[in-house]
Amino acid sequence: MSTFTALYDMLEINPGKSHRMDCIAKAGNYPAFEDMAARSKCGHLFFYATRVPDNFSVNAQMRAGMSITNKRNISSVYFPDKSRPLVGFGDVKGTNDALLFIFNPDYSRVEVYVAPGMKRGSRSFVCRVLSGEFNCEIAYLRSNKRQL
Repeated sequence: MSTFTALYDMLEINPGKSHRMDCIAKAGNYPAFEDMAARSKCGHLFFYATRVPDNFSVNAQMRAGMSITNKRNISSVYFPDKSRPLVGFGDVKGTNDALLFIFNPDYSRVEVYVAPGMKRGSRSFVCRVLSGEFNCEIAYLRSNKRQL
């Protein structure tokens, strides 16, 4: 059984202050994200990748590197290895599901991988990702994504 069930390829189409990321391709699906897409006026998934807002807890502000939102918080993004600040992890608020974020160097594009049920061990989980343990699963999802 695969650890990752979905990949969402997100791109900042109109770079600017808002840092809106739109889904341009995906492999698999994740019900929470599919619901967000269905409810959006544009008919597809998008979110904002920004610094951690002031209304987040002090603890989250000190630890998290970014915030992923769409009208409400989706996930904070934590970067556990400061020498590799392009790979982060988080979880979907209100679920037990972990997220893996792989950013490009200018943060204008991010691949979001969904790992259902992996929230509890997400810090060790991302260390396993960084060690290459899931390279085959990641490559499989990348090769099977379809453009939207």
